[in-house]
Amino acid sequence: MAREVRMRGLTPEEGQAVLLQFDQLVEESYRVILPTALDYELAREFLKQFATSLRAGDALHLAIASNHGATKILTLDEGMLKAGKQFKLPVSPGIRL
Repeated sequence: MAREVRMRGLTPEEGQAVLLQFDQLVEESYRVILPTALDYELAREFLKQFATSLRAGDALHLAIASNHGATKILTLDEGMLKAGKQFKLPVSPGIRL
């Protein structure tokens, strides 16, 4: 939003309104999970599997999902799909490719 306001694509008031809507959407629709030490440890184990080509952020997402009992992990990232399947996690593109 800051960039849009700086580039004059939105007024500061419009930017604030969008941020408020986003915060409300997150509050009403999602469960926000903060990473724990166990999540970082599992992500590290995932990253040790060099054949997966996982990036650190993707490994952390998979670890958090795994440790917190996710029943579905949606991604369009091919590497994350492959790694998730290798680790027997419920990954899916969410759409038919």
